[in-house]
Amino acid sequence: MKKNELDCQREHDSDLPQEIEKLKVELNRKVAQGSKGLNNEETLELSQKLDELLVQHLQDELGLITE
Repeated sequence: MKKNELDCQREHDSDLPQEIEKLKVELNRKVAQGSKGLNNEETLELSQKLDELLVQHLQDELGLITE
């Protein structure tokens, strides 16, 4: 990996907890809307994106290599 790519990756990694928190808040808001918030495409997409970010964060924390 080139130096610029490493710098970008480190910057992204440091933003990851903030991105996760932002999505958690947004997802919680959708769910709090009641039945409409639980059963729609947007909620599913938010949940899946949050799952991806959580997996990435855990892999980063454990030092696992992802491709």
